[in-house]
Amino acid sequence: MLADGPLVLNADAYYSRYLGFDDIGVFTELAADQAVSLKPAELSRLIEVKSRRFMELVTTEKALVPGARDCIERLAADLALGIASGSLRHEIEEILRRTDLRRHFMTIVAADDVDRAKPAPDCYTRAVELLGIGLGQPNVSGSFVAIEDSSWGIEAANAAGIPCLAVAHTYPAEALAEAARVVSGLW
Repeated sequence: MLADGPLVLNADAYYSRYLGFDDIGVFTELAADQAVSLKPAELSRLIEVKSRRFMELVTTEKALVPGARDCIERLAADLALGIASGSLRHEIEEILRRTDLRRHFMTIVAADDVDRAKPAPDCYTRAVELLGIGLGQPNVSGSFVAIEDSSWGIEAANAAGIPCLAVAHTYPAEALAEAARVVSGLW
């Protein structure tokens, strides 16, 4: 329990307010919104508990959205793929390991690899930089497309100058209107 009382987060609040944040951002904003003071040690503990629970869920739940495996495998046959995510690196790596998809991604940029998480463009600008270097073409920013499922991700991609394809599986299409294109699923 925190010094000022417990933090409460339900699914509706998470999806409407906090999904776009990295772990630090979620807990910091949640504490601020609930007028709970959050010391650095408490923040670290909350992130650790969340990470453990996430890893438990990854072992028992389906880790991929419908169509993701086929989409990744088709795209990887012709394109260099990277991940620009608001999740922690060890969580991304674990999902990719469990799903045997790591080999398809040339680079991963996670929340713990950048100073500012989504909706800031940092993860996308770093991923483009790393993919460009890996392809031997450091200035290829116009050659990428982002695939996102939230307004925060779309905002990050747009701010990085990357066209965005939004997939309406977490939010309805209307909530993703800032993307260059919205589709109903990965197929």
